Amino acid sequence: MTNSGLKHVYGWLLLTPAAILLIGFTHYPTVATLIDSFFSTGTAIRPSRFVGADNYRLMIEDPIFWKVLGNNLWFALGTKSDRSHVVL
Repeated sequence: MTNSGLKHVYGWLLLTPAAILLIGFTHYPTVATLIDSFFSTGTAIRPSRFVGADNYRLMIEDPIFWKVLGNNLWFALGTKSDRSHVVL
C-alpha cells in the first residue's frame, strides 16, 4: 500500500470513534423516537400496540399543544434576538 493510501486509512480510523458516537447519541435516538411515536405507551400489564398516526392527530387537535408551540416559538425568537444584540 502506498503512503497516500495509508494516510487515507489512518484518517478513517481516526474518524471512526467520532462517527460511532455521533450515530449512537444523535441519529439512533431520533430514529427510535420516530418509530416509538407510532405505538401506544405500553405498561407492565398491557403491551404497546401500533396506533399509526393517531398520536399525531390527537396532538394536532389538542389546544394546549398549540399554546405550548407558540410559547416555544416566542421564547426561541426572544433568546435569538437577545443573543444577536450582544454579539453586535
